[in-house]
Amino acid sequence: MIANLETILRHRLRLIRLLDGKLLSSDCEIESQIDMALGANIHEVQLRLSAMKLWLEDFVDSSIAYSPDTEMDTDWLDELSNNIMMIPGEPMDHMLAAVIHAKLGAIGEDVVTIKRTHFFTDTSHGFSNAISGSTDEWLPAMAEWIGPRHFHKIPWWHRADASSIDLQPGPDDDLTVIPSLGDKLVDMMRDDRQTVDETDAVSAEIIKPKFKPRLITSEDD
Repeated sequence: MIANLETILRHRLRLIRLLDGKLLSSDCEIESQIDMALGANIHEVQLRLSAMKLWLEDFVDSSIAYSPDTEMDTDWLDELSNNIMMIPGEPMDHMLAAVIHAKLGAIGEDVVTIKRTHFFTDTSHGFSNAISGSTDEWLPAMAEWIGPRHFHKIPWWHRADASSIDLQPGPDDDLTVIPSLGDKLVDMMRDDRQTVDETDAVSAEIIKPKFKPRLITSEDD
C-alpha cells in the first residue's frame, strides 16, 4: 500500500543576474511539488503542466534578472534580446524561488497546486532554498511594487500570462488601456494543441481509404 505519493515538476535552466554590480550566470534547478485538484479534468491538468514548462523553457531560461531599485544604469538591457525578469529586491536565490513559486501557482490556477518549490544553483556554495504555501510575506502587492498608479491589478508573478515584468505608467497614461505583456500561457498551449489536432484530423482524412485504396500523388501535398 502506498503511504505517500508526490509528483515533482523538475526543470533545469540558466539565469543571468545583475547582482552586487556585476552579472552572475548561474545554472539553476527547480523542483516543484505539485498536487492535482480532486476530480480535475486530465486534459486541463496537462495543459497547465505544459504551460508551466513553456514558461520556464521559453521565458525564464537565459533571462536577465534584476531589481528595478538598482542604482546602476540599466538602459542597456533594452538593447538585448534576452528576456527580462524584474525582481522585487536583489535577485538572490530566495527571491527567485519566491517569484517562480508564485508564478507556477498562478499558471496552475485551481487545477494544479504548487505545494512547494525547491531552488538550487551552482553559485550558492552548496546551499539551496525552498518555499511553500503563500508568498505574500515575501513579495509585495501591486501598490507597493509599482505604486498607486498601475496598469495591472496584480504583479506579474501572480498573473497566468507569459510576462515577467511590470510597467510603471506615466502621469498622462490612461490606466484603462492595459499593455499586453504576454499572452495567457494556458491559452497558448490550448491553441497549439488545437492546431495539432486539426492538422492530424486533416492528415487522417487524406490517407484513410474509404471504399478502395487510392494513390497519393504530388497534387495531394
